[in-house]
Amino acid sequence: MRNVRLLRGCITVFVASFVATGSSGAPVKPVKPEPPKTREQCAARGGEWMLYPLGPFHFCAVKTSDRGKACADDRECQGDCVPVEGPSVRPGARPGVCAPALPMPGGCPRHLVDGKLVEDPCI
Repeated sequence: MRNVRLLRGCITVFVASFVATGSSGAPVKPVKPEPPKTREQCAARGGEWMLYPLGPFHFCAVKTSDRGKACADDRECQGDCVPVEGPSVRPGARPGVCAPALPMPGGCPRHLVDGKLVEDPCI
């Protein structure tokens, strides 16, 4: 049973690395879309118009198309690469997955850059 799980993990990493490369073999970087600035733009993109928790303004949280994809760096995702427990896609790198929304609402943002944890100031 353990060997089957290990084999599945290896196949997943292989397929993910194959899909994430272009015809030249170089990694394909996802497009980081400009976040909508108005309620109307937000609705048109299928986003959620939200009140910022610590201030008197709104922002739009848009679901990312690569949410949940394994990553080790923000550049591999439309939004942030957020840390998770489990195996990493790169040896020596902290494991992560692409965030479900862009931007991630409030709190104390944690994300990965070059496989290392970056903790932004709490907002």
